[in-house]
Amino acid sequence: MTKFPKAEGAVFAHKKTGEKQPDFKGKLEVTREQIEMLIQMGKSGQEPKLQVAAWNRKSQAGQTYLYLKSEAYMKEESPVTSVERFAPDDDIPF
Repeated sequence: MTKFPKAEGAVFAHKKTGEKQPDFKGKLEVTREQIEMLIQMGKSGQEPKLQVAAWNRKSQAGQTYLYLKSEAYMKEESPVTSVERFAPDDDIPF
């Protein structure tokens, strides 16, 4: 995970009030460059995907959590090799 723009985030244990609620909740901040890369992937016919990695961490308050890092997932033979800037009036496909 070194070539493409990265994002960071964290998930913490979630205090469940019901059986169907998630065990963990958190945020992953996706960068503008990642969004542009995902749009470019979609426009080229690829399925836009993020690759996510997680590390166990402990907060200063002693709470255990998962630290997350993500980047656009690219197959080795992928024709998309760089982020092209899109004009603000481009339609975002979601």
